Amino acid sequence: MNRQATTSNPLLHSVKKAGELLGLSPWTIRQWCYTGRIASHKIGTRLMVSQDSIDQLLSDSLRPRVEDAHQ
Repeated sequence: MNRQATTSNPLLHSVKKAGELLGLSPWTIRQWCYTGRIASHKIGTRLMVSQDSIDQLLSDSLRPRVEDAHQ
């Protein structure tokens, strides 16, 4: 889907596309959706992941930069 995201119309990605964006297999994304690690939307038979959910996952997994002890 190449629609611009709005508050009432979030940008949604297929499980396959979400996997491509995160460098993970679609099966991993699907498992994370069903275990609650990433929020998802079930629309008919399709499982969709919002860009906001992907952004939140990346934000939550951010590790702080470690300063070089030799400075």
